[in-house]
Amino acid sequence: MVKNELLVHLEKKAENTHAEIDKALRNAKNYWLLEDNTIDSIKFSIFQDKKPTLIAAERLEKFIEITSLEIVDAQNHIAVSQLLEKYFQAKPPFAETGEKKNEFPDAIALMSLEVWAKKNTTKVLVISKDKGWEQYCNDCENLIFFNDLSNAFELFQLQIKPYDICKRLSQKYASGQLGFVTNEINSALNNGIYNFNIYVEAESAYQYEDEITDINYEKFEFKIIKEPNIIFRPIKFETDTLVVEVDLLSAV
Repeated sequence: MVKNELLVHLEKKAENTHAEIDKALRNAKNYWLLEDNTIDSIKFSIFQDKKPTLIAAERLEKFIEITSLEIVDAQNHIAVSQLLEKYFQAKPPFAETGEKKNEFPDAIALMSLEVWAKKNTTKVLVISKDKGWEQYCNDCENLIFFNDLSNAFELFQLQIKPYDICKRLSQKYASGQLGFVTNEINSALNNGIYNFNIYVEAESAYQYEDEITDINYEKFEFKIIKEPNIIFRPIKFETDTLVVEVDLLSAV
């Protein structure tokens, strides 16, 4: 039901856009003195002789392919007897007053989703502004209702504090689970040693010769940051990025 309603909506938008562009080109012909062949060429480059119904269908099929969404067929998930029972008893999404027959598509969609969710032992997020949909979902354990898409997206965002992440990382490092971190730091420090330039400054009443010994990197160790006793301290936290700082001692 939802797929068909969406297709009708897309067809209507495509038809309106087609009509607006066609009108604009007619005005361009009159006021910009464009030739018919120029107008026809522009129309073909835009519409490519496709009807609004075909454009809408192609757009929807492309969306289905990209998102890999699953279409729940109503005929395999609801019984007519259950649908009629809700209709005559004015149960959500059917209202007690008004044109209840207009709510059949809503009822078919919601009942299909409910049965599908139960069969798959899962929950379905339902986003709609419709009060009837909200009332139906409130009585259904497997359908979670939201009237705003952005609020639904919040369920998928990490509700975790940067310090909690750093504490967990510190614990993993202390238990030897972050060996790659040690390897990367060892490599960086060992390579960085060669960038040091050492100069001897001395004063003496006697003649002397200076001798510079090569510096060799040995090892490093992290200093524990007291309060809250962690190794990694957060300094910048974004949606998918955490920047930390550390204190370390290096032996050369």
